[in-house]
Amino acid sequence: MRKLLIAAVPIVLALVLAPFAQSGHVPTTPSITGAVYTTVDTHDPNFATECHNGNPAVNCNQYIAKQYVYLNGGPGHNQLSPDGVYFYAVLDPRQQSDPNDGSPENLSDDYDCYQNREIQITGGEVSAIYSSTDPACFHNPAAQPVGTPHVFDSPFVQLYPYADTPNPGGVYIMAVCYVGPTGTRILPAPVTPSLCKYDAFKIIKDDTPPTCKLITTTAGPPKSITVAVEDSGAGLEDVSYTSSNVVDPLTSPSPLMIGMTDTFYVTATKIDQTKGAHLSLTITDVAGNKTVCDPILPARRLIRLTGAATKVVSGVDASQTSLQIRNGARPTAQVAIRVNGHVLKLRNLKPFEVRNHPIDQAWLLPGGRNKIIISRVAGRGTVVVTIG
Repeated sequence: MRKLLIAAVPIVLALVLAPFAQSGHVPTTPSITGAVYTTVDTHDPNFATECHNGNPAVNCNQYIAKQYVYLNGGPGHNQLSPDGVYFYAVLDPRQQSDPNDGSPENLSDDYDCYQNREIQITGGEVSAIYSSTDPACFHNPAAQPVGTPHVFDSPFVQLYPYADTPNPGGVYIMAVCYVGPTGTRILPAPVTPSLCKYDAFKIIKDDTPPTCKLITTTAGPPKSITVAVEDSGAGLEDVSYTSSNVVDPLTSPSPLMIGMTDTFYVTATKIDQTKGAHLSLTITDVAGNKTVCDPILPARRLIRLTGAATKVVSGVDASQTSLQIRNGARPTAQVAIRVNGHVLKLRNLKPFEVRNHPIDQAWLLPGGRNKIIISRVAGRGTVVVTIG
């Protein structure tokens, strides 16, 4: 399956530091000052589209999907103090007071324990991340394999994965909590809210799949169709396709940007005009909703009439909206073409004259349910009608 013009998103490997020696020393409880923010990763070339509401480079408020939420944003250094080791968790906003693993409001511990979500704060910013290789730390290894750290693109740390919020408005709470001075990896006791800083964020709730619509057919040759793809919710993420007898790759006026809610246009052009063509598009939005559509490029129909004759053509597709009438060496008084009962008459065709007529879209039924009846009223020559 091919993928169409997807803007590249770089993947930056996380820096994983070797675990520090575990210690039973209980650190002195400090006063936690400063603030924490959620933001997008501004090193990602698509970062502006990933923030749905707010300033994406400073402090985003609403995101198009869970995977685009990072900590350590803000108008400058957060100045989170003191320096040391912290862990983060995403919480249910109904009860944000307890960020510890095992609490019912913790949405992060569905996937990993706090030791896989620990970070080093230096000078108010994240300077490194820590991870765990303990299989017991990972509670959903199919979704997050053992030993997988969170993405670190200095100074941004990806919060994902975390479970869906039960909040109907898509609200989450990020907590960043002090563990101890540099070198400490073990919580001496469950953290209290006084050791944490919090920030709320929202994710667009989108259960509506993308749309796909055939909007134009160009008779050619070569024949082509243009399809409009759109997702007004979380935005488009991917368009992939399979095809036959179609120029590869498909064309579009602009590249697909992840999260775009504007209409994305795809044009497919036939290679062999005498044969049918297949095109199947699979469109996925950022929320994971998927649509499969199969706009078609049917083969041209050639109908040859000799003398006074009538021919019936059934199963004409609604995308076949062009007629070409090519007269032979003898004059033709009249050719009548009936499209689902609507009549088009062409009179006084001269020898070797060619006339092109579009079929009125209002005459056509959806799909391949159309019937066209072609009649040559009189004459001894030949007329060729092409339905394309």
